[in-house]
Amino acid sequence: MLFQNYPNIVYNHYRLGDVVKDKSHRNCIEGRELYYKLYPNSIATKYMKSTDENKNYKLLTSIVKEYKPTLKPNENELVIHIRVGDIIEDPPFSINHFLEKEVLWGGGLGGNAQPGGKDNYVKPL
Repeated sequence: MLFQNYPNIVYNHYRLGDVVKDKSHRNCIEGRELYYKLYPNSIATKYMKSTDENKNYKLLTSIVKEYKPTLKPNENELVIHIRVGDIIEDPPFSINHFLEKEVLWGGGLGGNAQPGGKDNYVKPL
């Protein structure tokens, strides 16, 4: 069962992990105000309205507990979250380069790729 929590909109860039761990993500042009507008009832928006701290996992846990699951698996089903399909647009490296060795890659918000970034990487297959 595959589903997405939010409708397919022009800017569909919901990144809860970045909101929780990085104040600079919350305060950038595509951060706080955009989340408030596009995702007003989301975990990310509630987190930002509740604190300006990074990595407040106690608060995050309490916010998550406010949400009741709307879809539940049957007793004989297992649900696994798999992150697939990350896109690398206009990289300064070839695809072969990405596949040959680990490459540090910090894709910037707004599609501005940052070679040598510190947060993201693509592992070799």
